[in-house]
Amino acid sequence: RFHDGTNLLYLASYGGYYDIVHYLIEECRLPQARPHYYTKESALHASCHNGGHIEVANLLLLHYPHLSTEKSRNGELAIHLAARFDLKYIAKLLLMGKAILRTNPDESIP
Repeated sequence: RFHDGTNLLYLASYGGYYDIVHYLIEECRLPQARPHYYTKESALHASCHNGGHIEVANLLLLHYPHLSTEKSRNGELAIHLAARFDLKYIAKLLLMGKAILRTNPDESIP
């Protein structure tokens, strides 16, 4: 954890750095996705900031499906951020309650 309460998974998700998020989950074998220390926002919340990052959100849901039900310090779920920022595809993923499995990782999510 950094001095501002963030962690690597949170920062990579916030920035939309899919390859780094993938590396942290797959290669570093993170057993859990810790929330931001102060805001209690999850990495899934972070993927909704900064214009939204659907590929990152999908990857997080695939490995940590419980993140869709984690609330931030002010009681918001990731779906609240997706709605506020008009992130239709992330909202759709969250409403489906599951990640979209893809056979081709280069194929984008609609």
